[in-house]
Amino acid sequence: VKQLVCELTTWEKSDPEYMMIFLLTYRSFTSPEDLLEKLIERFHIQPPPFLAKEDVDIFTTKRQRPVRLKVVNVLKHWMTFHYYDFAFDLPLSLKVLDFIDDAIEQALPLSADQLRTVVENQVLGKSKDKEIMLDLTKTPPSKVPANLDDFTFQELDPEEVARQFCLVEQELYRAITPKECLNQAWNHKTHKETAAPNVLAMIRRFNRVSNWVTTEIVSLESIDERVAIIRKFIAVAQHCRDLHNYNGALEILSGLAASPCHRQKRTWELLEKTDPKSLEKLSSLRKEISSDNNSISIRNLMHKESPPSIPYLGIYLTDLTFIEDGNSDKLPNGSINFSKRRRIAVVIREIRQYQQTPYNLFPVKPILEFVRTVSGQPEDINYALSLAFEPRQMSS
Repeated sequence: VKQLVCELTTWEKSDPEYMMIFLLTYRSFTSPEDLLEKLIERFHIQPPPFLAKEDVDIFTTKRQRPVRLKVVNVLKHWMTFHYYDFAFDLPLSLKVLDFIDDAIEQALPLSADQLRTVVENQVLGKSKDKEIMLDLTKTPPSKVPANLDDFTFQELDPEEVARQFCLVEQELYRAITPKECLNQAWNHKTHKETAAPNVLAMIRRFNRVSNWVTTEIVSLESIDERVAIIRKFIAVAQHCRDLHNYNGALEILSGLAASPCHRQKRTWELLEKTDPKSLEKLSSLRKEISSDNNSISIRNLMHKESPPSIPYLGIYLTDLTFIEDGNSDKLPNGSINFSKRRRIAVVIREIRQYQQTPYNLFPVKPILEFVRTVSGQPEDINYALSLAFEPRQMSS
């Protein structure tokens, strides 16, 4: 770690890419406390004791001062773009403030003032996580039912449902932090709830919505009603896709493909007979955002379309798992495998890329809360209902 920190704060030419990779991934090989300690130690770099007076002056100018400025720059970047490391860790925040008020103030007073401003604005929360401001001239008009106090899913406009899906899932997706993407934290046996709470929230949201879709369909005794609600879900999925919410579209497709729903052949046959265009739309969606061939189709879509967008998080979790499992943490000589961290940082940067641009959509609170709190029944109950309302066909 010490050698990596020396490279991070070298007196030679800066490497912003290296700093970005380091700060995105450092928690995979050290802790915030240890990193701060190493930076403080690096700031106090001293000339070798055997140097002559004139060489000490050269060292101070050409080595010590550039290194100290680099340490300040790393701290500034760390607290600006990874403020959550400090905002939820009071001892760490107090330690960095002591460092600023003492050593940095004495050596670089202007830099100390700049860092205090960063602490005030970012770490103390005075400018971070600004409320999303809507451009009302570009916000599409909401499509709401006649009675917003009492409505059913079937009474909602599918495009408005998709819009509220975007708002709910964007909030979850934007909350994911880089540290949750390290060391497969979301799979940890004992502390995944604290190590990756937002990743888990996104995963659980996906499963809950998929299960809700299945439950809504198989709970209907009337085949005509089942066909109608499937048609509605296909329309919502298409609008999610059009809004670049690939996570929402896949949630719905997953629910439609679940065994209790998929097995209802008479229902699907009636849909094909009465509304073949909806079935064609579903087939097209499945091809367009397929997970086949390492999800190449959905990856290409995301890369060519403009934000805002909500990716399917499972793609990135698969990529991170592949990198973690296929590369050792350390090299044969015992040093940290920074090449592995570079690959991990590429994935995290892409995750963060889609966190930057918010949707310019108006929240319709009753629909938003409906969409936020949807849930279904256990799969065994769904399957029992599916069999009850559409029994297995006897083979002739």
